[in-house]
Amino acid sequence: MFGDWGWEERRTAAQFQALQDRLKTVERLLCIELGAGEEIPTVRHFSERHAWRLIRINPGAPQVPDQQRGVGLAMGALAGLDALLGKTSDSR
Repeated sequence: MFGDWGWEERRTAAQFQALQDRLKTVERLLCIELGAGEEIPTVRHFSERHAWRLIRINPGAPQVPDQQRGVGLAMGALAGLDALLGKTSDSR
């Protein structure tokens, strides 16, 4: 992948199969994305396809495709997590 000659395809295939097996056991998956951008949208596509609910934290591209199932926060990862936890910068 991307010129990495040491790439272990068998390991990737095993991890992918483990993920597929795990997804079969989850009824309502919550995905919290931290900084998943639009240039290489693999994470965004995964979340949009599998998430029951989606929280997308990204300062430049927080939009979610379905506002009934997700929310986008236009901020950095730490600020977004703090907001979800109800923390302020003074509480650290």
